[in-house]
Amino acid sequence: MTIDKCMIDSVITITPEKTAAEALRLMLANNISGVPVVDHEHNLLGVISKTDIFSNIMESQIGLTDTRVEDIMNTKVCFARPADSLKNAVERMIKYDINRLPVVQNGKVIGIVTRDDVISYYVKSSNPEPETR
Repeated sequence: MTIDKCMIDSVITITPEKTAAEALRLMLANNISGVPVVDHEHNLLGVISKTDIFSNIMESQIGLTDTRVEDIMNTKVCFARPADSLKNAVERMIKYDINRLPVVQNGKVIGIVTRDDVISYYVKSSNPEPETR
């Protein structure tokens, strides 16, 4: 099974010049815990999560509206490619204790796969819809 079978292709992203407050509002409004950071051509630059923002709040005196995404995003990003195996993606999520993998093709973010996406995919594939009569 490959990533492209369960990835979400409508990815919520943010650009690096936005503020931490804007990133947090975006995450809260969409009930997500992190987003890929992309440039204006949709190239992957990093990832920012609620944890990154929370850690920044606790460690600095700078406010959310004064902190730019690029200053606190994680630039060492694990990502997947559409043809990667789902098993490999799950292993990376577990190994690095991450909840999401941006799916990248030619440097551009084309999707995202989360732990919840993988779980939902396996539940749906193991419990097909009952036949209707």
